[in-house]
Parts: sequence; structure tokens; C-alpha cells
Amino acid sequence: MFRHIFCFGLIAASQLLGQPVLFQCPGAAFTVAEGINNNGTVVGYYYAQGGPQHGFVYSGGTCTPLNIQGATNTAAMAINDSGTISGYYTDSASFFHGFLYTAAGATTVLDYPTTTSNTLAFDINNAGTNVLADENGTVFLHSGTTYTQVILNHTYAIGFKIGINDSQNVVVGTVGTSQNPGCFIDAYPSGTSTAFSVPGASLTYCFDINNAGSIAGTYYTSQGEFAFVRVGSTVITLQGLPGAAANGLNDKNQVVGSYATSTGQTAAFITNPAGAVPSDFNGDGVSDLVWQNDTSRQVTVWYMGGTGGAVFQGYNYLSAAGVPGWHVVAVADFNGDGVPDLVWQNDTTREVTVWYMGGTGGATFQSFHYLDAVGHPGWFVANALDLNRDGVPDLIWENDTTRQVTVWYMGGTGGAAFQSYAYISQAGQPGWSLIHNPAFP
Repeated sequence: MFRHIFCFGLIAASQLLGQPVLFQCPGAAFTVAEGINNNGTVVGYYYAQGGPQHGFVYSGGTCTPLNIQGATNTAAMAINDSGTISGYYTDSASFFHGFLYTAAGATTVLDYPTTTSNTLAFDINNAGTNVLADENGTVFLHSGTTYTQVILNHTYAIGFKIGINDSQNVVVGTVGTSQNPGCFIDAYPSGTSTAFSVPGASLTYCFDINNAGSIAGTYYTSQGEFAFVRVGSTVITLQGLPGAAANGLNDKNQVVGSYATSTGQTAAFITNPAGAVPSDFNGDGVSDLVWQNDTSRQVTVWYMGGTGGAVFQGYNYLSAAGVPGWHVVAVADFNGDGVPDLVWQNDTTREVTVWYMGGTGGATFQSFHYLDAVGHPGWFVANALDLNRDGVPDLIWENDTTRQVTVWYMGGTGGAAFQSYAYISQAGQPGWSLIHNPAFP
């Protein structure tokens, strides 16, 4: 028979969602992340209490200021995979100007149709096309030296961020109705146009779209403001982030935005919304179940859906041949591509590997890497959780006998490099055990 191991993926993925990477630029009381590229580089803006607004680039845990020459305030709104940043700034006369800032440090000012049109640059795709808007709510695409007006099928809410995909065939933004703002998803230059609001919300705002059609935004109810990601037709609310807005996302389903801190400040976050749904292998916003056979060690995934996510939709093998002598002990996204990966441990040597998954339904083996090539007999991996909030799952180990618990902090390429460790329970809890794969004591 198959052994049901979905609990490991459920625990790991929900913790990854519950513990996003949170940061505040040094000296700031207000930090907003606006965009993230597929390399994980984040851009946005920040300011100290009463001070001017600065753009920033966040990479490797470091927040680097970005200030356009001659600007009184700068906002970096998006970054593409070549490192080109789009955004806007204000001058000494309080006019807004769009800009491009390349990885080499070259700045191009984007003013259209005139230098006093108060142009805002909101997004840039990997083709180098920018989406802009002026003070009248007219939307333009900019590429090279050419500006092309976008005729939308909905009235645009002036001043709110607009997103565009790489194919330049979908534009997403917020409808400009004061009573009940919602979102528009417009095919460009022509085609399907749809409106969208989060069910039960009084206000819905959409800010960005990726190449899979997932949308990032924020909505309001009587309970407050909530960040969300729409994956397919499923709306995923990002829990644990009060007063939050999801402002940008990349093709790895990493999302950035801002939230209200307990001290009354605003800070930035990075999280993974398609990984934000526990064990969601096919990216439909519903948790899936992972099973392993007791004898053959084959591994399958049940794709779930329907009311309450409790209806079987179909299945796929994750390992059709099985790996005798090994058990899957955790499910977590180690390489940050938005697809859950499988963590295996050897029954005898206790070596640990990760299978990076991808392809249709997240069911195709891509490659593997050792997480522990030596093995630690007498210890088993009970889970994979991001305890230090660096965006990489860490390994939770438990001793077979003493029930001591430690964490291995992981990092590096593919999240496969041991960084350091710490005891979670040095004394142990004899007679008690963490929930884990029952293959181990």
C-alpha cells in the first residue's frame, strides 16, 4: 500500500509562507518592495521619518540606496533579469519623471508626451518594454525611443501601478471607479478583457502579472487590508502579514510587497505565494497530497481541488521506479522556483538528498543534490522549515533515542549548502517526538 506523507509538505510549505523574508532598509521607518526579477533582486523605495524618499536595490540581504541625480524623491518600481530598473522621481519643481537605470549605472529619463506630463514608469519586462502613465491616466508602452499609447477597455485608476508580461500581450491594473475599485486584465493590443475583484472585498487593487498569468495585489474588507496573489482563478491571501500589499512578482512565484509592523512602521517582505499554498505541485492554488509506497518506495502526487480542496482531480508519479532504501521525509522549495522539491533520507546511512522538481504538474525530476552526503546515523530529518527567514528551507533533525532536536541552516546554490546549526531542544524530550515520517523511530 501507499504511505501518506502529505503532512511533511503541509508543515514545511505553510511555515515557509508564515515566515517570509522581512526587511527594513537601514535608518528607514517606511520600506516598500515593489518589484523582483527572476534572479531574486528586489527594488522599491524607503524613507526615514520626515526625510526624502530613496529608491533601493535589495540583494543578498543588503539594501543599497538608488537616487537619480537631481531628484528630490526616487521610487524604483520594477527590475528585469538584465538588471535594468524602471521607476520615477520628482524634481525640484515637483514634477514627476519616469526613468530607466541600467546595471551599468546609465540613466534614461522617460517623459511623455512632455517634460511636464508627470510621467510614472511602473514596470519593465525582459524585452525591455516599459509601461508608463501620465497625469491624465493615459497609458503608454515604451521601447527604445518609441512610445505607443495603450487603449484600455477599462478606465485606469490614475497613479496606481500597472504590470505587463514578457509577451506584452497582457496588461493588468486597477479600474478607476471611486466607489468600488477592482482590477482589469486586458489583452494587448486587442482581445479578451476581463474585470476581477476578490470575492467579499470592498476594494481590490492589482499591481503586477507574471508570464504564467498570476497576479499580485491588495484588497480591503471590514477587517483591514490584505495582500493576495491570484493563481489561475484561485485567490491566495498571504497570511501573517497585517496591513499588507503584494506589489510585484516574478516567474518563480516570489512575491514582494509591504506590511504594517507592530511598532507602527512599514516594512518590506519577500515570500512565495504558489509555494504559499502547502504542497501545491501544479500551481492551481490548492494543496496536493504526496504518497509513498511502503515496499517499492514509489512516490505519487494526488492533485486536489473542488470544495474545500477535498476532491481528487488526478495523479502523477513523482518517482515511478521508486528508490529502495530511501524515504521522502519532507517537501519544500529549496531552489526557489515555486515548485515543491522532495527531500529523501537513506534508511541506514541517513544521508540526505533533495530532488528538484519541475515540468508539468511539478512532477518531473530535474536534478538532485546532496544536503548531507555523509549521513548522521542515529538522527533523522523530521521536517524542512525556514527558521531563520532567509527564504531557504532548513533541515530539522531529531535524535532517535534522546529526542534532541537541531536545525541545520541551509543556503547556497539550490539551498543545498550547510551554513551552520543550532539546538532547538538540547535536552531532548524522551517519550515525545516531532511529527515525522513513521519510517524512522
